[in-house]
Amino acid sequence: MVEAFKVTERSNGDTPHKIRRELNVPGIIYGDTLDKNIAFKIEKKELSSLFKDNSMTSIIPIKVNNEVKNCIIKEIQKDNFGNVIHIDFQAINKHENVKMNIPIEFIGQEAIADKGLVFEALETHLELHGPADKMPEKIEFDVSNLNIDEKILAKDVKLDKEIEMLLDKDTALAVVGY
Repeated sequence: MVEAFKVTERSNGDTPHKIRRELNVPGIIYGDTLDKNIAFKIEKKELSSLFKDNSMTSIIPIKVNNEVKNCIIKEIQKDNFGNVIHIDFQAINKHENVKMNIPIEFIGQEAIADKGLVFEALETHLELHGPADKMPEKIEFDVSNLNIDEKILAKDVKLDKEIEMLLDKDTALAVVGY
């Protein structure tokens, strides 16, 4: 079983500035499964571990007030130096339908370059809707065998039958050119 990531509910005196000064990151958990939103703080070390083991599409167990909530990351705010300054989680039921932007990873681009061709990714994410536990972490395409003027279209994406793509099926995701 995956260990839950521990967060501490914020008290009235916990301003975002004070939280960051104490080497923590402020955040919030919201969602239909909660009676009220939970403002929290998480240690930077714990947050680093969370990011190491999970992606933006992972279902992450968060322990707050001795209760574990299954959450997905909805937003990460960073400062100008790339440091996380706030994080938003949505509490969900594992089988609850959610809308998520899933990253597309194109592998084998160097084979296209070796042919003297140019690979152009037109989309980097796909918006999907369906049960949280059926969502893919990422969508991977091997593009190494593509040739000039060949395209990858949204309809080429293979998904679980319960997952709906919120993009026209004829939309080009990538193309090979000169």
